[in-house]
Amino acid sequence: MSFAAPFHVPAHLYCDLELKAFAAQFEDPFVGIQALQDRGELIYMRDIGRGTPGWVPTRFEILSDIFMDAKRFSNAENIGVGPLMGVDWRLNPLEYDPPEHMGYRQVLQPYFQPSKVTGYEALIRSVARELIARFDGKRQIDFVAEFASLFPSYIFLDLLGLPREELPQFFEWEHAFTRSPDMAVRAAGARSILHYLENYVEQRRSDPRDDLVTGIINGQVKGRPLNHGEIMGMVMVL
Repeated sequence: MSFAAPFHVPAHLYCDLELKAFAAQFEDPFVGIQALQDRGELIYMRDIGRGTPGWVPTRFEILSDIFMDAKRFSNAENIGVGPLMGVDWRLNPLEYDPPEHMGYRQVLQPYFQPSKVTGYEALIRSVARELIARFDGKRQIDFVAEFASLFPSYIFLDLLGLPREELPQFFEWEHAFTRSPDMAVRAAGARSILHYLENYVEQRRSDPRDDLVTGIINGQVKGRPLNHGEIMGMVMVL
């Protein structure tokens, strides 16, 4: 089924395609990016995600203008995942504009500044060695499944203080939330993640540790503690 261009979109800028389906046609993502750029510097797609139509800029200059101009291109006006999860809070700092955006970034900044990141080197090397050691004796491996997907996930779980053994469940929820074509499945995946993280945040309230989640729980914006929605919005982003 084809769809007509909306009245406000010039016909030559309209692309009757779903962005994810368009990208999936290409084994090499860079070939897909080039194909998208060949269609024009600014195109309007029928579905850019979660069934929502919208504009797709394909040039650095346009993207840079969008990211730097919060007045015309507001993060706060985006249709976020809140409605999908049935909550009234926003992901932060992603779905906030300046100056609120900077306030939330400052809560996270101590954990990602260069001096702190340098301190993660031992953890990062340890995880890499652990995963590579599993290849011993194998004649071949699936590099993506056995290393590339696990390596960053293990590191981040350790930083958040989450158990590694639950990673398969996290992957299942994440796949449902971000990749399913069925909106009901996506919503269920999002709510499962939310429910787990809400329980985990409550555990950290009663049993604080030296990890990122505890740091967020104890974070402040403009001299006041973060409320529940602000905490969950930040933990969900991570």
